[in-house]
Amino acid sequence: MVQKLDELQWCRGLAILAVLCYHLWPSFFPNGFLGVDVFFVISGFIICANFEHLLQQNSFFPSLQTFYARRIKRIFPNYFLVLFLVVVAGPLIFLEADQQVLQKDAKWAAAFATNIQIIDEDGSYYRLTSAFKPLLH
Repeated sequence: MVQKLDELQWCRGLAILAVLCYHLWPSFFPNGFLGVDVFFVISGFIICANFEHLLQQNSFFPSLQTFYARRIKRIFPNYFLVLFLVVVAGPLIFLEADQQVLQKDAKWAAAFATNIQIIDEDGSYYRLTSAFKPLLH
């Protein structure tokens, strides 16, 4: 395992915060969506560092399966917990028409196909209407 770099973890946290602020207050954080790019660049660096470590130990291919199993084990529970909480909180926050949209968005998100839905419905990932979707990222 590669040593954890706390500075990079902080940068990833700030990137996530930028995206959350963009969704909550898009007029105050118009470029907050760039946090997604920053998050992916940092995550890519960390993943490559882990892969390099595995290559140096000559255990890359057996560990690749373990690598993805660990990622799924770590990410999926949180992903579905947030999805569940958004769907449960929807009736408390959104109007009835918006709740129906949220339910549909939740189905796409559960299938990991939100980006396909956005392109299909809005024609572009970067339209203003996409900014108000709580399950976008």
